[in-house]
Amino acid sequence: GLIASAGLLLGTPEQLSNHDAPIYFSVEECIAGMNLTRTEAPHSPLQEEFELICWNIEKGSNTGWKQELKELAQNTQVVLLQEAIFVEEMKQPREEPLFWSFAPGYETKAHSSGVMTLSRMQPNFFCALETQEPWLRSPKKTSIVQFPLGHEEHSLLMVNMHAINFTFGVKAFTRQLNEIAPILAAHQGPIVFSGDLNTWRQARKDVLLPFTTKFNLTEVGFEPDHRSQKMGHPVDYIFTRGLEVKHSRVIEVETSDHNPLIVTLALPTNESI
Repeated sequence: GLIASAGLLLGTPEQLSNHDAPIYFSVEECIAGMNLTRTEAPHSPLQEEFELICWNIEKGSNTGWKQELKELAQNTQVVLLQEAIFVEEMKQPREEPLFWSFAPGYETKAHSSGVMTLSRMQPNFFCALETQEPWLRSPKKTSIVQFPLGHEEHSLLMVNMHAINFTFGVKAFTRQLNEIAPILAAHQGPIVFSGDLNTWRQARKDVLLPFTTKFNLTEVGFEPDHRSQKMGHPVDYIFTRGLEVKHSRVIEVETSDHNPLIVTLALPTNESI
């Protein structure tokens, strides 16, 4: 299950974020934080239309990733990375400072890697949740942040997940999804749920798609669909609720074994919330 103890997370608070929003380490804390959070108008709000990037950056192991990320992040407002590493060029890929929230998991002598959410605006809170690969016992992370929208009692919830991979069955994968279900159910307002969901076989997709349907999440389509595939199945996804998809595309790169997903989304109006 998800590990609730902050002590089991790698890194000090200064290595988890560069903002002063509260950080939670369990589903229960995250839901309680939602109820405590005020949705006052932010100082640097999301634009009515904003670009979001979702990318498994493969631990920055390939030459050219720094320039690639810098170019991708130049005009975007949110970047959701999986297999991110704790280096300055990944936390701050452009001249304009960004807020970053890092949920570290797997650790080597050189780096710790996990999921990282970069944004132009500070989140209300940051949930760093952990589960384990059943075979390898290595950690997999989910980052959840909430952004105020300036509408009374409404905010945008953004889920960045690196899903369980090395199992033949779907029990652990199903459990990882179900453990964030109470958070999705508790949130009133728009949602983005995305990441490397490791759907490399049909049985996993047969779990994922009913799960997203349950929470009224709609899959973002890509044409042409250049998403990275494993065993003939795409593994990276962006799902949305309460947001209008304006544009979507996939960029083919050689700097990772995953291609970045890019989507332009429109926030709801006061009347549509």
